[in-house]
Amino acid sequence: MDFAGASLIADDKLCAAIESVVDAGVDSGYHLLVVQGYSCTKEKTPKDEWIESHPFIVVGRRWIIDYHPNGFEDEEYISLVLTLDDDIEPSVNVQYVFSSVDQSELRVPKNIRQSQSVYLDEHLDGQYEFMKLQSHLGNLLLSKECAHITFEVGGEDFAAHRCLLVARSSVFKAQLCGAMNESSVVKISALY
Repeated sequence: MDFAGASLIADDKLCAAIESVVDAGVDSGYHLLVVQGYSCTKEKTPKDEWIESHPFIVVGRRWIIDYHPNGFEDEEYISLVLTLDDDIEPSVNVQYVFSSVDQSELRVPKNIRQSQSVYLDEHLDGQYEFMKLQSHLGNLLLSKECAHITFEVGGEDFAAHRCLLVARSSVFKAQLCGAMNESSVVKISALY
């Protein structure tokens, strides 16, 4: 499968493209859609709106991926919709796969959703319940409820959860889980 371009969504909007339309010139291709700052995108994009990828061409047809951070029908899901973005007849029979990679350094696809062979005469098809969002943990983090640690950085305080810091960092694990360590303030100073 050949590369058919990339789109970057950051700060709740599509970033400018280097090329206007990428033509893979192949019968099978993939488009990389990168979303930075999902929480910001979800918060700033109204429920019934979406963000379009840059256009790309595969099988001689122009395509766009519609990214719905608040779902197509249910806001607990992320929805992805493949849109045929041209008026060329006849319509086309396609099969597509959407997958997500949570951390780019891992490069292990998760949440893989593959369509059956679909005849696109309506110009769109998608995974309306592509990935369900686990909002409980996110809400806890945003509310600072039950935060056990405070980071003091440049005179400003930031709340954090000990168990999450320990789970994500061996440095914090060593610092926060030492024998009888009950420290609740971590001071961070800049070194010049």
